[in-house]
Amino acid sequence: MVNDPASVRNSPEKVFVLDFLDLMPPTLVTRSADEIRAFRQQHKDIVVKPHYGNGGTAIFRIPPGDTNLNSLIELMGLTFREPIMVQRYVPQVAKGDKRIILVDGAFAGAINRVPPPGETRSNLHIGGKAEATTLTKRDKEICAQLGPELKKRGLRRARHRRHDLGRGGEEGQSAEGQEEGVMASDPKGLGAKFDAHTDAEFKTRDIEATMATMADAPHVTHVPTMTGGAGRDGVRRFYENWFIGRWPEDTEITPVSRTVGDTQLVDELIISFTHNCDMPAILPGVKPTGRKVVIPFVVVVGFADDKVAFERIYWDQASMLVQLGLIDKVTLPVSGAEQAARLVDPSLPSNTLIPKA
Repeated sequence: MVNDPASVRNSPEKVFVLDFLDLMPPTLVTRSADEIRAFRQQHKDIVVKPHYGNGGTAIFRIPPGDTNLNSLIELMGLTFREPIMVQRYVPQVAKGDKRIILVDGAFAGAINRVPPPGETRSNLHIGGKAEATTLTKRDKEICAQLGPELKKRGLRRARHRRHDLGRGGEEGQSAEGQEEGVMASDPKGLGAKFDAHTDAEFKTRDIEATMATMADAPHVTHVPTMTGGAGRDGVRRFYENWFIGRWPEDTEITPVSRTVGDTQLVDELIISFTHNCDMPAILPGVKPTGRKVVIPFVVVVGFADDKVAFERIYWDQASMLVQLGLIDKVTLPVSGAEQAARLVDPSLPSNTLIPKA
């Protein structure tokens, strides 16, 4: 168990954000038709939605001149027991809403979902497009305010959507983000040992510290590209020449799940980066494209004598090449950044590559 169950229950996103009204577009939560009409009179272009919900269900934009507001209030009053949330519409939502993931109160990753033409909503199952993204200065300010409160409430893994906090426009989800599969216990501390290994690889980029976390005869295999090494000399040579320090500066690693056994652990991750340098370990021979990549990874790690004995790393190389513009996904059954988006949100569409009859 990762998140405190009581806080999960008490912190649906549309409730949690009400403690941060200074970060939001003008917002009203009420069952009063008169208050909603007055809010619309003041802000002209508004979005109306149930206070609880997900998947873009029952989200309505009421622009100036739309005569359906009274009927919509009546319909929502009959359909939903909870109050109605009303927000000023922010036109910038047409450029997308960001889903930002926080782990222990700190930024861990993000994607941007762009609405399809003619839609206010950006949900992928109604045609929204997932794009790689980075944080703006304002995004970082919002994360800095939300992070400590999430951590205080015991919500170690959470995500928020940037449109509700400063962009306006659409629905949110519960703060726990419906994450699943994360370890409940790790009596041998294997997770901490592997975290020390990856910190040395990616944060301090220290070859000596990296090798100090490894067993006497380790081996590393990147399965799709067959890169890596065997034995201390082989692994060290691989790390020194082709891996450590050969990742873009904006590389982000977002944990999705961790499963721990007696001598082995498995991490599901989402790794994002801008391909602006040579990356011989995972893209051997591919010159920098300048494109953004967001892709799931699976890392299988074995331990011997409390040290890393092996790593087997898997990812979908076709998806990576799609995102780099090197494969045309229109003619092949492959996917791009939407692969990572669905891993984070399993309610997104399935079977989209299967030909329709």
